[in-house]
Amino acid sequence: MKQGIVTVVGTGDSPFLGIGAGTQGPAVVTFRARCAQGGQGKVEWIPPGTDPDQAKSASFTLKPGDWQTVTTAIPAPGPFGILRVHLPAQNQSVEIDWIELKPNSGKPRRWDFQKH
Repeated sequence: MKQGIVTVVGTGDSPFLGIGAGTQGPAVVTFRARCAQGGQGKVEWIPPGTDPDQAKSASFTLKPGDWQTVTTAIPAPGPFGILRVHLPAQNQSVEIDWIELKPNSGKPRRWDFQKH
């Protein structure tokens, strides 16, 4: 993290940020990010007691260039357990400003790396 921005640089084929969700779905994940080349990514959820190989996901596209807000719906009912935001960082760095998780019912969670 530098100057309140998390910079993700992949060291493998599928770099991600993982968080303990602490809530249940359905929900919406929104985050603010930028990267030079853009690319495909996904939000993955792993319910408690589930093997990570059986994770469910919803895809998104990160456009190249300036800061953008990306929103992805998570249709799953029940507890999420772990959320992973897979970024197109295999060959480029991706900067993340904040991530927000808003369940349809319950308290939203926000990871704010930079105050505006």
